[in-house]
Amino acid sequence: MKKYFLEGTLLITMILGGGLLTQSKASASHAYSTMPISFRKTWYHYEGHSNYSKLVFSKHRMSYTEKIEGHIVHSSNKVKVYKLSNGWWQVYGADQTAGAGNNYKVAYSTVGGKKRLTMFNYYGYQKNEIGHYYTSKVAHY
Repeated sequence: MKKYFLEGTLLITMILGGGLLTQSKASASHAYSTMPISFRKTWYHYEGHSNYSKLVFSKHRMSYTEKIEGHIVHSSNKVKVYKLSNGWWQVYGADQTAGAGNNYKVAYSTVGGKKRLTMFNYYGYQKNEIGHYYTSKVAHY
């Protein structure tokens, strides 16, 4: 799981910085410059060893912070979003011309017997590797 999020972090940074891959926005039809209200929070993902990555969505920006090999990595960029189906949104850097984008959805899940607001995410078309972020620091296994 750590490997996936480490790779995801690097991909997020590369994608928001301009993109590396060449895939189209297949099922997206209209770009929005404003993030959905349900996303506009600070989200945390437990990385292990008492470390959390942090994802922050504001009205027009996405910021990401993670500790990688003892160094803090931070990225903040303006974004554009595309509404997909079933509550999913695809997020790209505002000036991005290529790349698969990251997909996000906000819903509730049960963690440790408690119902928690959860942000689900996956990169590109890799729906089999869905990550989870929470509005508070929750150790989720």
